[in-house]
This record gives sequence, structure tokens and C-alpha cells, in this order.
Amino acid sequence: MSKEAVERLIASGICPAESASEYIKQLQSLSASISLKKLKEETRLFKAFSDSTRLKILKLLTHRKMCVCELNLAIDTSQPTISHHLNILENAGLIHGERHGKWMFYSMSNDMVFHILKKFEELNVKFRK
Repeated sequence: MSKEAVERLIASGICPAESASEYIKQLQSLSASISLKKLKEETRLFKAFSDSTRLKILKLLTHRKMCVCELNLAIDTSQPTISHHLNILENAGLIHGERHGKWMFYSMSNDMVFHILKKFEELNVKFRK
């Protein structure tokens, strides 16, 4: 903790100088209560949602199962690129693959993914106003 940060906290009036150390302990306790494991899981999820190609794949999969070659044609990008994005989505738990002979078909892991995408669309409309 930097001395300058504490001085700014006091100077801003957020907390009085005599209770600054207690206030800092409360802040640190609050921070410590946040699970690092959960943060890593949430970071992986946000990373999966943070790419336009991955969002497009997810939106395509809301319609039906698709194999890599279908996604490749729909998005007009290379098969290795599609596979890379599918891997990230699968590791985040958003989709799952199912093998049918030589073909791998991907679909949403559950209905919650569809609802998350709808909420993103709603939020986007609200924030653009």
C-alpha cells in the first residue's frame, strides 16, 4: 500500500485520518473475500464473450448444431481459426462438441447461454441510448 494512496484517501474526505488504518483493513478484507478461483472462471467466461467471431459462432449455434465446416463457411474464415475459437468457447463451458463419425458438431452447452446472449443484446440497447 502506497503512502500517497492513503494520503489521497484522507485528503478526499472519504475517511478521516484517525480511522484510515481501520478503513484500509476493511477494504483489504472486502478484497480478500472475493474468490480468486471464481475470478479466474469469470475471466475465462468474459474472454470467451469478448471476441466478435466467438459471439458470431454463439449466435449461429442458437439456431442449431453445426459442424466446423458449416461454421467455416458461415463466417468465411479458416478452419484453424474456427477451431481456435471453438476451443475457447468450449473451455469456458459455453458450448460442447459431439462426434458423429468423422464430424464434430457443436451446440450450446445449455439454455443459459442463449439467455446471456439475449441479455447482452438488451444491455447494448440500453447503453447506446
